[in-house]
Amino acid sequence: MTEAIRNIPPFGVRLPADIKRWIEDVARRDDRSQNYVIVQTIRERMAREATGQGSKANSPAASEHTGGLVSAGNVHSG
Repeated sequence: MTEAIRNIPPFGVRLPADIKRWIEDVARRDDRSQNYVIVQTIRERMAREATGQGSKANSPAASEHTGGLVSAGNVHSG
């Protein structure tokens, strides 16, 4: 990473309550920040797609948490 995290401007995202709770739970359990959990989950998804493991966007779990829409990162699957 070439830029310190604290120098990156915040990016607001509205999350459904169940995803927010999951992020809070994982962050607390792993003694990490919520930002770390979100970034790592997205990076894991990016790595899966880059290695050709495909998208889980059409899975039942993804559909449940995205209202059936394809999302850039299925944070619930991490």
